[in-house]
Amino acid sequence: MSYQNATKFLNEAYELSLSKQSNYNFNDKESEEYIAKKEEKIQKKLNEKNIELTGFPGHDELFLTINIEKYAFLAMIDSNNQCIINDQIIPKNEYRDFFRNIHHIPTKDLSHYKDPKTLNPYIHYY
Repeated sequence: MSYQNATKFLNEAYELSLSKQSNYNFNDKESEEYIAKKEEKIQKKLNEKNIELTGFPGHDELFLTINIEKYAFLAMIDSNNQCIINDQIIPKNEYRDFFRNIHHIPTKDLSHYKDPKTLNPYIHYY
C-alpha cells in the first residue's frame, strides 16, 4: 500500500490529519523495532508448537521502485513454517541472471530430497 493510501486510510479511520511525510517518517523510524518484535512473537509460537525448519526452501519475489530505480526483493522462505531464511534487494536488471544462477538444480537424481529431515545437498551453481 502506498504511503498516500495508507495515510488516507489512517486519517479517515481514526479522524486524524497526518501528512504523508509524517506517516513515512514514523514508519521509517519505528518499523525495524516493530518487525523485530513481530519476528520474536512468531519465533516463540513456532517454538511452542515445535515447528522446525524443514531444509526445503521456497522463494518469493517482489518488484519495487526506490527513487525511480527498479529493484527486485528476493526472499528465501522455509517451505514448512514460511519463515524468511534470507532476503536481498538487487537491481531489477540483474534479477534474471541472479535467479537463473541460484535456482539451477540438477534434476537427474532427486533422491536426496525424499526425506524432509535431510538437509539439501550442496549444489554447484553454473
